[in-house]
Amino acid sequence: MTKNLFVKIVLNTIIVNILLIPTFAKTNARPMKATQKINKESYMLPSFNPDNIDSINSKFEEVMHIDDITFSEQLTNYKKLLQENNSLRYLGLTFIEDLLKRKSTEGDSFHLNGTELDKLSKGVKMLLDLRKSLYKNVHLYSVIDAFNDYNTLLQAGNILLNDEKQATFKSGKPYTVNTGTDKGRLFAKKLGLSLHAAITLYDNYFLMIQLFENIDQIRRVIDQGNKAYGIPAGQLNEISDRIDDVKLRASIVDSLKLFDRYVSLDAGDSELKEIVSLINNSYSTALFRKSITERSWEMLAGRVKGLSDGYQDAKKRAVRTSTNSLSKVFGNAVGMIEFRKGYMYNNVEIENLITPQLKPLDILLEKTPFRPTDRFIPGHWGHVAIWIGSLDELKNSGVWELVELTYEWQNIPTSNQQEIKEKLSSGHLVLEALRPGVELNSIAHFLNIDDFASIRPIYTELSSDLQKAITIARALGNYGKAYDFNFDVQTIDKIVCSELAYQTYIEIDWPTEKTVGRYSITPDQVAVKALEDYPFQIVELWHQGGRVEGDQVYLSNAYKMLSTTSDLTSLNGNGNWSPIRIENN
Repeated sequence: MTKNLFVKIVLNTIIVNILLIPTFAKTNARPMKATQKINKESYMLPSFNPDNIDSINSKFEEVMHIDDITFSEQLTNYKKLLQENNSLRYLGLTFIEDLLKRKSTEGDSFHLNGTELDKLSKGVKMLLDLRKSLYKNVHLYSVIDAFNDYNTLLQAGNILLNDEKQATFKSGKPYTVNTGTDKGRLFAKKLGLSLHAAITLYDNYFLMIQLFENIDQIRRVIDQGNKAYGIPAGQLNEISDRIDDVKLRASIVDSLKLFDRYVSLDAGDSELKEIVSLINNSYSTALFRKSITERSWEMLAGRVKGLSDGYQDAKKRAVRTSTNSLSKVFGNAVGMIEFRKGYMYNNVEIENLITPQLKPLDILLEKTPFRPTDRFIPGHWGHVAIWIGSLDELKNSGVWELVELTYEWQNIPTSNQQEIKEKLSSGHLVLEALRPGVELNSIAHFLNIDDFASIRPIYTELSSDLQKAITIARALGNYGKAYDFNFDVQTIDKIVCSELAYQTYIEIDWPTEKTVGRYSITPDQVAVKALEDYPFQIVELWHQGGRVEGDQVYLSNAYKMLSTTSDLTSLNGNGNWSPIRIENN
């Protein structure tokens, strides 16, 4: 960042904050607004008779949502939300701590593994959901934002009183809550709960989210978004922009000043005392009670770094986009070329031999030496897919019922859920990432190949039906994602075939390789996990259109030979293999 730009940011922040010096007289205790602009017409009060007590009571009930739930119920629900929020904050900080320890030892080789990517996506989704719930509490009484429209009503109902003894900036007259009335106490409690919800959003940012921003791998992954979990792109930027909005800060300061004035009066209300305690024990409360200068400098310190990080991210996104575009043009052009059809293509007999041997979550590997793209992929195997199994099979085993109950499935868009079930019902059981994106295809479509292998996960963490259901749902969450022409395992909004395994079987410590500044995983690096018969085991093997048959030892030896030499001519032992040559027009 240049010196002039830094000076400009500093001066701009100070000037804007000074122009928006928060006073309750000016803004009348506006609580923080939601991302959506609130339509004041929805809560502005029509004309009423301030001399008629029935009219005043009716309007008060309308304004304060008396018919919703009692405040005691509201407070109970809010405290449960805070427990969830604090638990998530603890898990987030633990997650960050573990990553920082690993990053300090691994240095430049540090990157997120499949388990970490999954945890991060789930955590971000939970955070966004909690954020929405907190905003609902912030705006449940958003009518407070319209003080100027009904303060006559509030004063007529003895809810607010003017205090002329204390002058304010701009010489306005501040209000104080009249705690001598039931309505005044209710108003104060609702204002306090709304205020604490707003402060909690700031706490989450300063105590957790800002730490996520400071680890570039995490920051970029979050800002990519993740369709599998319903996470839009650019969420960190949106949250940071909200945090830096000086008008919102002024609103909190206004509300806090009003609340602090009320606290000086002892109402003897246990619920209000509890809210006071929550507010006073919040991290950001101390920040909002500081002077405008102190608050501005503290806010600015974090944003300068954020701007610097954002600049670096923008450069990396530009490189990533350029590389992705070039790879896409090249891949699509070359990928369309076939010198011939595969030896296993369009052969019903082969399909009937292979299909009964497959079980849900088997990984499928293939070799297509008749395509130019195969020659650009290191190692023997050129493509990875996942066998999901038919909907009837999953239902009969009881696994599908569990799939639909999983967190992973419930975060898949409804339209995708419907498409997935239709595909699985019509025999499209192979989940694979191709150039058009992640699809479900038939085994016949997949078998335009020369070599085929299926390897089965046999590790302990995948032994229960529930865990299988979670893994199936996690795999299906990638349905519809775009193809990752950058071949970057840290990219979760796009995916390549081998990354499908990386992000589905997250318990596995997958090998990766750093190439051109990014970590990738090849089909051979997926296949290697079955070379020692653990955590995957070879189930089915074909070479040059011929089935390799024999006991498990023979199959394993053949698989190792094929993976290392791409040749089985010297194979011997307790089995047999001979190629099947099928002429295809």
